[in-house]
Amino acid sequence: MSDYFSDEILSVTDESGSEVLFRVVDRYEDERGEYISVLPDEIPQAIMLAGRIEPEIYKIAFSDDGDSWLEPIEDEDEYRDVEQIFYRREEAREWDEETQSEE
Repeated sequence: MSDYFSDEILSVTDESGSEVLFRVVDRYEDERGEYISVLPDEIPQAIMLAGRIEPEIYKIAFSDDGDSWLEPIEDEDEYRDVEQIFYRREEAREWDEETQSEE
């Protein structure tokens, strides 16, 4: 879980023009596109550590002029695949942390 407290903060402007801050949990890219796993930045760490909130997963979309934005993943199979990849990567990080702390 300690990886949830990344130093990378992502600023997104929502549909009403308000700035929303997300803490980046993980990024992943494959032939289908780029994906990001984020948590709202204002959530207290105690809630995250208690496992009461799951990261949100988005696809990163790009315009021809280089602008980018987050899009929900509409395809259920694609979402499930990417969700599993992020889950396995988080499990691997937790296992590595446990192994290193035992040494």
